[in-house]
Amino acid sequence: MGQYFMWINPVKKQFFTGHDFSDGAKRREIAYVGSPTLDVLYTLMDNEWKGDPIAWIGDDYTRLFNESNQTLKVIESICGAFPYDFAITHFVNVAIDFEKSNSEWMVDTYNQNQYEYLNLSKEDADRFFSIDEMFSGREMTFYNPDWDRKAEIVKLLKEKGFFARKSEHYRYIINHSKKEFIDRKSIKPDEHNTRYDPFPALMIKEDDSEEPRVNKVDNYCGLWLGDDIIVSNDSADVHPNYEDASNKYIWENGF
Repeated sequence: MGQYFMWINPVKKQFFTGHDFSDGAKRREIAYVGSPTLDVLYTLMDNEWKGDPIAWIGDDYTRLFNESNQTLKVIESICGAFPYDFAITHFVNVAIDFEKSNSEWMVDTYNQNQYEYLNLSKEDADRFFSIDEMFSGREMTFYNPDWDRKAEIVKLLKEKGFFARKSEHYRYIINHSKKEFIDRKSIKPDEHNTRYDPFPALMIKEDDSEEPRVNKVDNYCGLWLGDDIIVSNDSADVHPNYEDASNKYIWENGF
């Protein structure tokens, strides 16, 4: 089946996945230029997540143990050895703020912190949610997961201002640590005429026990993890001496 991935910000205690935007959550499923998942990521990176340690974390094999990478050290210190599971149980899924999120998917299951983030009254919470004691009171699910009930809670949340925030499409991903940049407009399409943004793979954390990829020598996965990275739509932010890496880290080379 392959791994599913989430974007995680351990400092803000927030996450989201491609599933939240109907993109899927496997490697290639969010990585195309124009993906609403990436638009949300870059919007957060230019605002609330600016300068924070973030990573694209896999669910199947990821184990953190005495990490040397600074970002992974921070994630391990906050989330422990299994950050994907920890985030699902404790962090807030901020996809619910955004206009492009799949609203029916987003209101399917919550943890207690997500419930508090929604700021629902006790009356509304009692109408829609039940606490599952199997998860020590942390897992919240619908009493009745039919579409009418979901539509009702989505309507209520929209009235409270959720599902309204617009994301922005960014052109430049600039890595000050590596002195490289990606011009997303210059990424060449593959044989299927799809342009894949390399940034997700450059920020990946997964376990090496997964099936080896064909081009192991050209495996760039995680190479930018922990670097000083900004996003921009202004070409003036790209240093003239930085290397154009728009087509350097291609998906065929181990992604």
